[in-house]
Amino acid sequence: YTKDELLSLNMADFDALESKEDLIKKINEVKKTGNLNFKTIHKRKDGSAILVYENLQYIKDKNVFKCIVREDYPSK
Repeated sequence: YTKDELLSLNMADFDALESKEDLIKKINEVKKTGNLNFKTIHKRKDGSAILVYENLQYIKDKNVFKCIVREDYPSK
């Protein structure tokens, strides 16, 4: 995806494992705890899948979420 395309999507549009309701639960959890780490599968624009590791943070005093997503390589 281009940056603009990605910004026009919500997480449920590209997360292959999580429903919209599941994602809302994760957002509410990170609002309580401040940080959440998890693995999931994202869908690429061409429909193929990629295993990713996400670090989701909530910065309460700024009411901002920060998410770092990186490809996760299975252990050999």
